[in-house]
Order: sequence, then C-alpha cells, then structure tokens
Amino acid sequence: MCDRYSFKFVYIFSSAICLVGNFIYLLAELNIANGGLYMLAVSRFLIGFGAGNRSVCRANVAAMTTVGQRLKYITILAAVVFLGYALTPGLGSLVANVDVHVLGIHLNRFTSPGLILILLNALTIVSMMTAFDESIARQDAPPESPNNRASSNPLNDPTNLPEHVVNIGALVFIFLNFNARGILSVFETVNIPLFLKATGSDPASVEAVVTASNFQFYLGLLGLISYFSIERFRHTLSDVSWLHLGFSMLTIGNIFLVVAPNDMSFARLTIAELFVWSIGCPISTAVVIAAFSKILGGRPQGTLMGLLGSAASVSRIILPLLPAAIPPLTPVFWINIVLCVVSMASLWWFSGVVHRAQAAIETDSEKGLLNSSAVQDDDPRSPLFSEAKDFEEDATTTR
Repeated sequence: MCDRYSFKFVYIFSSAICLVGNFIYLLAELNIANGGLYMLAVSRFLIGFGAGNRSVCRANVAAMTTVGQRLKYITILAAVVFLGYALTPGLGSLVANVDVHVLGIHLNRFTSPGLILILLNALTIVSMMTAFDESIARQDAPPESPNNRASSNPLNDPTNLPEHVVNIGALVFIFLNFNARGILSVFETVNIPLFLKATGSDPASVEAVVTASNFQFYLGLLGLISYFSIERFRHTLSDVSWLHLGFSMLTIGNIFLVVAPNDMSFARLTIAELFVWSIGCPISTAVVIAAFSKILGGRPQGTLMGLLGSAASVSRIILPLLPAAIPPLTPVFWINIVLCVVSMASLWWFSGVVHRAQAAIETDSEKGLLNSSAVQDDDPRSPLFSEAKDFEEDATTTR
C-alpha cells in the first residue's frame, strides 16, 4: 500500500486495524460461551494484519536515507522493535496480579495487555495525525560520512550490480530473515520453560513465571548493547561480516543447549541465552533488513519489504510449532543449528556471486577503455580532428 498511498495514511490505517483487533481481544472473554474463541482468532488475525506496518516503517526509512546510511537507521528501527519483542515480556510482571472490572470489562493478567495495546494504538494514531511530517525526504538526511571501508562494501553500491544478481540477493536475504526471525520466535516460546527447568521452579507458580519474565527482560537489556555495537562499528565490518557474526553467535548458543540437555544448569542456560537472545538475534535480525534494503537500492521498497516481513511472519507461525511437535527440545535446537549453517553458507555463496559480477563489470570497463584508446589523436577519424563539414559529408554519402 505504501507504494500507492502516503506513508502517513498507511500508518493510520494499520494502527486502526490493530486497535480494533485489540478491542475484540478484550471482549472475547465476555463471550467465551458464545463464540469467544472465534473472536479471539479474529482478533489475532486483525492484529497480525495490522502489524504489517513494520514493513512500512522499513520502507519509509529506506525512502528517507541513502544506501550507505541505511544500516545505521534501520538498526535504530530494529532496536525499537527489539524493545517490544525482548523487553515487554518482563513488563508483563506489572499486570500479573491485576484483577478488576472496568466498564464491564474484566481486566486480569491475560486481558490487561490488550488494554495497554489499545492505548498505544490510539497514541500512535494521534501522533501520526499531529506530529508526523510527510515532507521529510532523502535530501533532508544528514550528510553521509565518508569511509573507505564502507565504500568498498558491494552492498553499498547496488546500482552497479546486474538485475539478476539483485534478484538473487533479495531471495537470499528473505531466506536469511525467515531463519533469523524463526529462531527468535522459537526462543520466545521456550525461554520461560527452559528457565523453569534449569532452576527447578514450579510452572504453576505465578511468582516463578514472573521471575522467568524478568530474566528474559534483563537479557533483552543486554541485547541493546549489540545494537549499539552495530552503530558504533558499522564502518569497521561489512554487512556480510556482521551477518556471519550474528548467525555464528546463534549457532554457538544452540550448541550450548544441545550438549547434555538433561543436565541443564542455570549458568549454561544463561550463557546460551546471551549468545542467542542478547547477541545473535539482535545482530542478525537488524543487519539482514539493512542489507536487504541496500541490495534493492533506490527501487520502491513497500511491496518488497512486505515480502520480507511476510517471510518472517510465516517463520514465526511455523517454527514455534516445533517445540510442541517435538517435546524433547534437543532436536529443535539441532534444527536451529542447521538453519544457521545453511544461512551462513548461502551468504558466503551470494558474496561470491557479487564479487564475480563486479569482476565481470570491471573487465568489461577495462575492455571499453582499451577500445576507446585505440583511436589515435592524429587519426583523421578522431573527434579532435573533425569539423562540422566532415559530418555533413558523411551524411551526404550515407544518403
């Protein structure tokens, strides 16, 4: 939609859909006997549809920045998204003991988050209508700081890449995003059960669940350091190197979890979660979006960012089902390891494709220079020795 309508309209439209979905979520408990489950399903569908505004945000950032600036600003955007994914589970402890009725609606630890989201959706709509400036464009972006290492990054200059290489790159990064988001969603599902198992806590205890949520909250805070590192060292490492680092950290974290799974200590769980939740996921999910945007260059990115987000949504539907389908979690972590290794291999292969394409372009350019230098300055056919009458005579001869 953002390729056809203004970003402001799409933001307001998607936020309104989310607001309606969250309102239906609040009402679902009142009608459990009369289709409450169907209302809950409709609510989740609407919220999932409206959550596509994340892709709109990415396309908007790409439209307002140059290719070389996108890693910085998309990393900031990803950090904000990570605040929602990684930090809000800890905030759930604030409403763990809520049990009140407001305007006939029962607010408890399950329904209170719906009210909070309604307020946030309403605040978003008001902010879009009053504070969002649609006139900001790429020319308003801050000046780009020159850096030799950054300029050597092939993804920073996608205009020189052949169209088929760009298409291959888009597919590769969609695949990488599928894997990164899927692994993140798996750990969203198993983090609390793993914590309860490692600490020997009672799953039925509300206090134990709150403690597990706080554990996830603190890991999320450490994840913000990873985003800061991307911002601080974005000129030191290329996007490809960042992605290799991110998926390597995910691999190491999952390896910690597949070793002696029946003897899981809290210390080993903490180390594994640091590699996965605090380092690997923030780096891989942020940089893959920036790299995808860079490879597209100046093309309209609304639809393509939507495809990228759709791949992530599909992975967030499929991969979290694995822990339920395979109760022993060890095979799930092995699947994560395989996905990480395949992702790094795909990235290595695509890097080779890019370098070969660039080498072919440079070879063609050198041949063109040689052919142009073959015309000598003292040759009468040289433009330096041509006059208007020469071209008139040639035209007459041609006739």
